[in-house]
Amino acid sequence: MKKYLSLLLIIFLVFVVNCEDGGTNSKKDKFSGMIEGVDFDLLFAEPTNSEIEDIYEDWGNRVDEVREISFEDTIPSLIGNKMHDIHIVSHVNSDGLRHYGAVILPSDTTMDEFPVMFYNHGGDNGVDINSFLTLTAFSPDMVEISKKFFIVIPSFRSEPLIANEIYTSEGNPSPWDKDVDDCIGLLTVVQTSYPESDMSNVYVVGASRGAGVAMLWAARDERIKKVVDFFGPTDLLSEWTKEITYEALSGNIVELPGLDYLNDNIILPLKNKILSISDARHELIKRSAVYFLNDITPLQVHHGTADEIVPVTQAERLIEMAIELELPIEEFQYFLHEYSGHDETTFIKGIDEMRDFILSD
Repeated sequence: MKKYLSLLLIIFLVFVVNCEDGGTNSKKDKFSGMIEGVDFDLLFAEPTNSEIEDIYEDWGNRVDEVREISFEDTIPSLIGNKMHDIHIVSHVNSDGLRHYGAVILPSDTTMDEFPVMFYNHGGDNGVDINSFLTLTAFSPDMVEISKKFFIVIPSFRSEPLIANEIYTSEGNPSPWDKDVDDCIGLLTVVQTSYPESDMSNVYVVGASRGAGVAMLWAARDERIKKVVDFFGPTDLLSEWTKEITYEALSGNIVELPGLDYLNDNIILPLKNKILSISDARHELIKRSAVYFLNDITPLQVHHGTADEIVPVTQAERLIEMAIELELPIEEFQYFLHEYSGHDETTFIKGIDEMRDFILSD
């Protein structure tokens, strides 16, 4: 009887495993092969060395041109118990477009040089300086950083920088790509216009889309010393992106930062046969920080395990790559915050580690 029960148990377990494998394979099969005329296996294959080299060549051919720097406004603001001047600045970039950013001046008068911290916002709707100041006011760590750092807040192309007035950066959207060009230019504005800024200590903190921009920026600009990533996308060749692309090809556009751009400029052109697989891959890979991790570190990563916008698997892709590259803890740190989502709770949970990481030099 015991042998009979054991045999039944074995048959049952084999049946369950086979069912689970079948379910997994079915899901994988759903995102492979030809879908709406797009070859998913070719589109989402691992990058080749040649493809990575092409992207470095693309970046190397970019021109960091900054001209017609303008100081648009000065806004006195209270951060903690200290008054700070906020300068609204602009420049014309290498594409002939005017780009806007905000520079929060440090309040400490005892220092001759000040490190620089950029904050790259999330979303597609621009950045409100007052919202950043409100977030800062609730964090003693951010209040302390604001005393001793230049804090720089860039806008992204086609989007508003909201202060006393609305300043809209020119051009068409270019998430995670030309966004980086404009951040590089804005840092050059700071370097040129604020001689007391310490270019040997430049840090970038980014949230969501802005975190993707921060990481890709560090891969291209040797002036960036450290990056802190809060729930940013890292791999546009991942299973997550496959599912998003599958849905978009079916006419279901998910509400995600940058997806409208990807849909209009990559997914639909692929479907309509006006963009090649190789060109589409070039656009996806150059927006995927995971494939350039060696040039991004030191990097600190924060992601909420309950994030429903950019899933925690995007942080896990960085972790997998860091393990593969055998990066030491001083080069790569990560914090997966239980029950946190795609919002300020993850930022608040991670701010102590962020401060320590930035100030540890």
